[in-house]
Parts: sequence; C-alpha cells; structure tokens
Amino acid sequence: MLQYPELPLESPLIDAELPDPRGGRYRLSQFQEPLLAVVFMCNHCPYVKGSIGELVALAERYRGKVAFVGINANDYEKYPEEHPYRAVEELRRLGYPEEVLEAILGHASYTGTPRRTRMAKALFAVDELTGLITAAVYVRPDRSILGLELPSLKKKFKDKAFAKGVNREEIRLGAEELGVPLEEHMAFVLEAMKQEARLLGLEGA
Repeated sequence: MLQYPELPLESPLIDAELPDPRGGRYRLSQFQEPLLAVVFMCNHCPYVKGSIGELVALAERYRGKVAFVGINANDYEKYPEEHPYRAVEELRRLGYPEEVLEAILGHASYTGTPRRTRMAKALFAVDELTGLITAAVYVRPDRSILGLELPSLKKKFKDKAFAKGVNREEIRLGAEELGVPLEEHMAFVLEAMKQEARLLGLEGA
C-alpha cells in the first residue's frame, strides 16, 4: 500500500489546472472564498450517490464562505450512455425543474428531445460553439481568448480539419433555431466568453 506523508494544516496546495464541463479551465487559485473544499467523485461510487444531496446542501449553506470544487472521474467515452441521461436522472432526484432537465436533454440531438424553450435552444446553440472557441484559444501562443477576433474564429469554423470533433452543422442549426444570423451568433458568444475569461480559465498565461 502506498503511504503518503501527512501535510500540516495551512500547507500550500498545488495550483492544479483542470477542465470544466462547460469548456473552460479552472485553477484552485481562482477561488476567492476563505476556505476551499475539493471533492473527488464518480457517478458509479455508492458513497457519492448517498451523499451528493448533502454536499449540495452544504455548498448552498456556506456559499461565499467555502468554495466547493468537484473533481469528477467519469469517462464519457467509456460510459457514453450516461450523457446526458444519468445527469438528468440525478438532477431530477435533487428537485431541479423539468424545464431545466428538458433543456439538458435537448442539447444532445441523439436524445430526440424537442427544444421548445428559449433556454433549450440557447443551450444547444452554444454547446458546440463554445467548444470551437475554446479550441481556437488553445492554439494561440498566449492561450488567451482576449485577443481572439471574429475573423479568426470564422476561419477556424470553415477549416474542417481544425477541431474535427466539433459539429459545425449543429452550430448552424443552433443559430437558426434562435433566429439569429450565424455570424452574429458567433460574435455574441465570443464576446460573452471574453467577459468571463477569468472564470473560464481563458485569460492566458
């Protein structure tokens, strides 16, 4: 069995950088609350299943005083059937509104869930696009979204060899469902992400 030495209280943490499900990246140093709770979890862990409700309640109770960070070890490629069905199942158990759950299901076209609300259409419209924007940032020398301009993003969109996993047709369809021109949609989402560059971990080095 591996043995790790105990660290004394107030020892500095390694400022690890991890990806966020929304496409951004986080560092532990970004959180400004006095205390930080890091929780390692997995959908298949019975202890996580039994305590997730209590963790959510604690996070709400100590909002502003303690930052709760969940590091999830789920493997989307190994368990594709869990996205987004498993998440919706858990959120429904926790009492989230059906409108939210329907929007989550609707952002994945293969579920066949109709996108009837503005929320559902917006979530679908930004899902693939935010991934494309993030990929465009990561190939920049400064890895900062602040210097990324719309003409450059449009070139990346047209280059099918770049970020091949991004579904361009869904980006087009998303703008169409929202009733806005594609270029206007791309410009709006790019600017919105720039406004939250620090939160998304896209400010660069």
